[in-house]
Order: sequence, then structure tokens, then C-alpha cells
Amino acid sequence: MERIPDYYELLKLHPADPLAAIQQELQRRFSVYEKVYMRDDNARRQAQLIKQALTDAFADEPTRQRYDAALEEQKHPHTESKKGHDWLAQAKKLYHEGQYNQAAAAIGRVAHGDEPDPYAWAALIALKRLDNTTDVHEREQIIRTAQNHLDNAYVCLKAGEQSEQTRVDCLRASMEVLLAQGKAEEALTKVQEALKHSSATAFPRLCQFQSECFMRNADGNEWNLDEATHSAIFGLQALADHPGQWTEQQFQDLYKELTAYAPVRHDLSRQTISRIQDYANTCQERLDLLDTTPIPQPAQDQWKRHFQNETASCRQRIAWINQKAAQDAATLRQQLTTMIAQYQSLMQSHAGKSAEYQALLGKAQSMSNDGKPPKRHRIALVVAVILALVIVTAGTNSGMLTFILLLALEVPFAYLAWQGMTAGSRYSKLQSQIEQSDQELRKIADTIQTLQTTIQQTQERIRLADQDPSQYVLRWAGPSLG
Repeated sequence: MERIPDYYELLKLHPADPLAAIQQELQRRFSVYEKVYMRDDNARRQAQLIKQALTDAFADEPTRQRYDAALEEQKHPHTESKKGHDWLAQAKKLYHEGQYNQAAAAIGRVAHGDEPDPYAWAALIALKRLDNTTDVHEREQIIRTAQNHLDNAYVCLKAGEQSEQTRVDCLRASMEVLLAQGKAEEALTKVQEALKHSSATAFPRLCQFQSECFMRNADGNEWNLDEATHSAIFGLQALADHPGQWTEQQFQDLYKELTAYAPVRHDLSRQTISRIQDYANTCQERLDLLDTTPIPQPAQDQWKRHFQNETASCRQRIAWINQKAAQDAATLRQQLTTMIAQYQSLMQSHAGKSAEYQALLGKAQSMSNDGKPPKRHRIALVVAVILALVIVTAGTNSGMLTFILLLALEVPFAYLAWQGMTAGSRYSKLQSQIEQSDQELRKIADTIQTLQTTIQQTQERIRLADQDPSQYVLRWAGPSLG
């Protein structure tokens, strides 16, 4: 069994010293060890021990008195004045009061025998040491110790007939050990199996265990939190149905524990209409359940308001989803009409630019040799030069008529020659026009493609808004209620 640590011996303290002197000395040592806490394992252990001593033994005068008494009983187990003392009851009392080290000392005084209760409570008390350490190896050792106590408890439990309360205590110890080992699902399954065979008297307590399993396994999961509430409702109803089976203090204690599992407020912003409606139905079922068998009035009023508010929130959310989807669909249809008109205009512009582009290509193809003068232009150049020489040398002496005739012949040949000489620059200009026209065509084509994609997306959004408003809102409208 767990033994209470002797801080006087471990920390070299004098039992006769007053509490203030002991506190001052321990605080002085703690400040020294704290400076080298991260560099020295021994300092870390001593600092943890001092912290534990200040909490469990020397926090105040009543705490020290209880500690000294428990330590004395541990050192002198056969003291005549304590014969017949109910150490198990004392351990339970200290456990519920949060005096876990004193509870450990008390459970250590219980005689080793064939009863499972001391082992079950030893496991529960041992696990409370987990709250005082973050050291991995120490935590593993604590869990192993608790598991050993639990194994002994179940060996004794199977050996003979035991009371229902003993079985409940063993179940609680088993649940706590499994939770400490990170086996929350297994702990929940064990409790649920016990609920199937539970008596009316044990049922409320097992409902409390189940609520605790759901809560400690929730990790923010609303379903688990909601199930914790559901289990607590069942427990409160059973408690109200059989108040005579519980003493007033037991009733108040268990009622307080069960009402601790308050309903969880559901976030509906990421749920579909179908799931919201399912939850609304669940809320209504819970309301009906609350009305079936009255539970203590404060809890009944509190949870009724909660489920009524949740149902109203569900209706509000569904109405907003449908309204938002319908409004957005109407706006999207207007946008779609505008986009289709823009698309048609772009297609017409594209057709005109395509015709212009093809004309420029045809004109470019008519110019051979990439802008070099065709053969006729070269011949015209030669003829124009010859005629010019003739005109210059003999034209004026041959009479006016001959001059005019030669000049008339010169003009077309000179024009053809000029065309040949400027063909390169005109071809380059034409190429620039073709490139510009091609760029304009590509730009229009890209705009058309983008617009086609936007039109398709808009059509899909309209379809989704019409057919599945909640999916539309989740995908496009976000969680806000506007």
C-alpha cells in the first residue's frame, strides 16, 4: 500500500520547529535549488520534493496537524488507542477532501486481506500523484503501481461475493487507470458494459462515470460533449426516481457531480442542413426526455432553456442558409446574363479580328521573296532608267510630242520601279500589322476562355444553391449569419 513520505527525514527538518520556521527554511532552499533547476537532476528532485512538502504537509497549521497524525500512525501501526479504527473510511474521506498524501497514509494502514476495496482505493489514491509530476518515468511508475493495486482488487473481487458498492469502486478504479494509460475508448466501453447490467441504485453513479469518460475523451469534439450531457440527464432522472435509495448527503454529492456536465453549445456554422436538422431532432428528444421523469428543478430548468435555445438556433441557421442561397442564386443569374452578353460581343469581335488577320496574311503572301522586288518590278526599274536617259539626252531635241510620249511611258515604269524599291519597308510594316493583329486575337481568345470558365463556375454555383443550399453556403458563403 502507498506510504506517506516522511518529509522531516527526507528534508532534514526538526519536528519540534514551529510551522513558520519550517516554511521559511523550505522556501529558502527552494529558491536556491530553483536557480540550478534545469542543470542539476538532484536540484530538480529536491525542488519537487520541497514543493510537495509545502503543499501536502506544511501549507498551514491544520494541514501539518493532519500530516503529523498520519505520519505518527504510520510509524506506530500498533498504537493501542487506534485499534479498530476504520482506516478505509478515513482514506475515502481524505480522498474526497483532496488530502491525497494523508489518504495514502490511511490506506496503507488498512490490513492486507481478501477484500478488493482497499486495493481499489489504493489505485485511485495512487493516481492522484500524477497531478504533482510531469516526469515521464515517474508517471509511468505511478500508473504501474495503480495497475498492480487494480489487479489485486479484481483477483479479490472474483474470489467471492462482493457488495454492489465494492463493484462500483473497482469499476471506478479501472476506469481511472485506463484513462491514465490513454485508453479512453476502452474505459468508456467498460463503463457502458457495466451500465447494461446495473441496478437502479448504481445506475446514477455509472451514468456519472460515463459522462466523465465522454468529457475526458472529448478533446473539443461536440458529439462526445453532448453525450456527456445525455448520460448526466439519465443519471439525474434515475436519481430522482429512487431518492430513497440514497442518503441526503449522497444525493447532494452525486447531484452536484452530475450537474457538472453542463450542456455544450454547438457550433452550427460548419454543418449541413441535414446534420443541423438531426441535431434539432436530438434537442427535441432531450426535451421530451427531461419531461418524462422530473429531475431536480434547477438542472431541469437550465437544460430545458439550453435545448430550447439550441433548437431555435437550428431553425434560424436553416432559414438563413436557404435565404442566403436563394439571394445569391438570384444575383448570380443576373451576373450570368451579363457575362453571356459579354461573351457574345467578344465572339463577334473575335470573328471581325480573324477576318482582318486573314486579309493581312493574304496580302503578305502576295509579296514574294519576303519583301524583295518581284521580277516585273526589276524590269520596270531598268526600263525606267533607260527612258530617263533617253529623255535627258534626246527627248528635248525630238520635239514636244515625242517628249510627252516618252514622259508618259516613263511614269508607269517609274511607279513600278518605286514599288519594287519600297517593297521591303512595306513588307516590314505589314508584318508588324500582322503581329499586332495576332496579339489582339490572342488577347480576345484568352478573355473568352476566362469568361467561359467564369460562366461555368457561376452555373455550378447556381446549381448548387438551388439543389443543396447548405453545401453552397459551406463552400461559398462562409459561416456568418450575415
